[in-house]
Amino acid sequence: FDFSPIMEGVRYVREDSRRWTAILVKAGVGLIGTNWVILPVLGERVFPLHLPGIDAKEAGTIGMSVLLGSRGAGAFMGSFVSAAAARAHSDGLRKYILLGMVLAGTGYLLLGNAPWQFGAYLSVMIAHAGGSIAWVSSTNLLQKVTEDKFRGRVFSAEYAFAMLTLASVNWIASLLIDSGFSAQRVAVFTGIAQLLPALLWFVVLRSSPTSSAPAAARP
Repeated sequence: FDFSPIMEGVRYVREDSRRWTAILVKAGVGLIGTNWVILPVLGERVFPLHLPGIDAKEAGTIGMSVLLGSRGAGAFMGSFVSAAAARAHSDGLRKYILLGMVLAGTGYLLLGNAPWQFGAYLSVMIAHAGGSIAWVSSTNLLQKVTEDKFRGRVFSAEYAFAMLTLASVNWIASLLIDSGFSAQRVAVFTGIAQLLPALLWFVVLRSSPTSSAPAAARP
């Protein structure tokens, strides 16, 4: 495997704090990647959807399907906000990222305490609308602060960090559930974990002066 493009991207972003913070956004949003473990378990064990003429096993399958569909619906709704974010300048995009992270964390906190199916569906939609907003906004921001000739290497590094986070949190979520933690509790842990990068991003917003993209990267 040739990891040199990833390492070149990392070396490049280290030269500018704006790039370094932007490249880690998807890794931060990747904390809600626990949904690949949480949602199937919740659908089967906690929120099966019982409909006339179906047995308990089918109800669990439908419950999983609706929760996963809610994730997609949330991401779709978030895309409309992301479209507005795409027209924003760099400082505006940073605020959209904060909004997305807060919604993602709040959604999973609500999911961990949802008392009924529709509350769970709404919580998942809120969380993944936020994830969509932060994901797309970070892509646009990184494009604005990266010179054209480095973009391929920078995005290689960005996705490497994001996929590492996704793999790690799914492994941890699986271990927690196998050790006896409920899926609802793991959802709460996910929400709390997601709010930590939101807090760090808020600090970045407060401490970073308004700045424009390098001339080679301006749209």
